[in-house]
Amino acid sequence: MTDDTRTTGTWDNTRRILKLPTLETQLFSWLRQVDTRSFSRCMDLKRGGSTLYVRKSVRTLAGMGDATCLDVANIALNPKIRGRGWFTAFLGVIDAVNPWDATYIEAVRNPRLASFLPKHGFLELPHENFYLPSKRWRERHGWSAEAEDAAKRLIQEHWPKPFLLDFDFNS
Repeated sequence: MTDDTRTTGTWDNTRRILKLPTLETQLFSWLRQVDTRSFSRCMDLKRGGSTLYVRKSVRTLAGMGDATCLDVANIALNPKIRGRGWFTAFLGVIDAVNPWDATYIEAVRNPRLASFLPKHGFLELPHENFYLPSKRWRERHGWSAEAEDAAKRLIQEHWPKPFLLDFDFNS
C-alpha cells in the first residue's frame, strides 16, 4: 500500500465513521479501529451541531507513569444539549469503554467544566488540563484514595511556579 492509498483510505474510513448516527457510536467505532493503521490517531467527531476532537496519545501522568490516553479537546456542544447532562453521561461512556490507561481532557477553558471535572475524579494538571485513569486501569492497578492523593501531591510538587514570585525587586 502506498502512502497516497493509506491517506485516501484513512479519509474514506473517517467519512464512514462520521456517517454514524451519534457521537457515542462514532467514538466506539474509532476506538475499535484506531490501531489498525487505516485510521488517524486523531479525529473530529461531529453530529447534531456538536463536535469533539479525540486523539490517542502517550503522556507521563502522576501516579501512572507513561500512559496511553484518550484525549478529548475542542468540545463544542450544540446549545440545545449544553448544560443538560449530556457531557456528564458521555464522560461515563468514555470511562466504561476507554481501552487505554487514562482519559485526558485538554485545555479546559470553560470554568464550569473546570470545576466539574475534579468533583468527578479528574486530577487537575497545569495549563487547564485534567486526567482520570480509565476504569480498566483503575481496576487492574488498584487505584485507591491513597494513590489518588499521592498523585495529587506529586502534581502539586511539580506545578509550575510564577516566574517572578521569588524575585527580589529591591536589590
